[in-house]
Amino acid sequence: MKANWLWFRVFANLALRRIGSNKFNPKQMGKDLKRLEEFQLPAHPPTGDDSGSSGWSRDGPEGVMQLDYYSSSFAIQTSQLIYTVLAPEDTQRCNKYKERAQSFVLDFMHYFNEDGAGITFGRSMIYRFAIIATFSAMAFANVEPPKGIEWGHIKGFVLRHLRWWSNQPNIFKGDGTLTVGYAGDNMNMTENYNSPGELATVNRADERFALLVYESVPMPISTLLASLLGLGRTRLPLYPLYQGPSGPIAYHV
Repeated sequence: MKANWLWFRVFANLALRRIGSNKFNPKQMGKDLKRLEEFQLPAHPPTGDDSGSSGWSRDGPEGVMQLDYYSSSFAIQTSQLIYTVLAPEDTQRCNKYKERAQSFVLDFMHYFNEDGAGITFGRSMIYRFAIIATFSAMAFANVEPPKGIEWGHIKGFVLRHLRWWSNQPNIFKGDGTLTVGYAGDNMNMTENYNSPGELATVNRADERFALLVYESVPMPISTLLASLLGLGRTRLPLYPLYQGPSGPIAYHV
């Protein structure tokens, strides 16, 4: 297994440990966590007046160059933060995961415009508003926002994104459940591993209960200006998105 699915086995092992099952396998969990660590990328250099970011990961080991919402928000980043809640005794690892999230959101906040819409790219776009999950998971794990960002900003990113989706009427079927697609029912948006049940992944976006005590505030002024001026992309790291047989197919710029 060479992808974010390793986290499923980690969480299964944590559950077995919690109930005192003799099926708990700490050796396997340790191997899985070590393997996941190999997915991490080095910090990218500073852009403009900003510092670099060290929160990025591939969705796979060295040689796998897929950087999308799996490697960033709704899979690996979110799983790392969930781990800090389920295994707080693993202090060193948990602190590392929290620091990664704080660094990552300095890039990630530029993925959204002032209306809350996010960049559409990568795999499993049928998960829709799950892409906001890193912000929600920070609240769930009580990870303090990095310098220059407040909890009100975090809440603002989550709520603006959810409101943007609430204004897309074609995402729902007649019974109120989500369609398989993006802005509407569209099987062209699916991957070979997708199914209607997978749409439950959108629930990773919803940790709003942890943000109730904070007032939602607009985007940080630097992010808003970059968005309005079309400069938001200049803050993002230059990593290949997909690796083809003769080199990178597309770049994340």
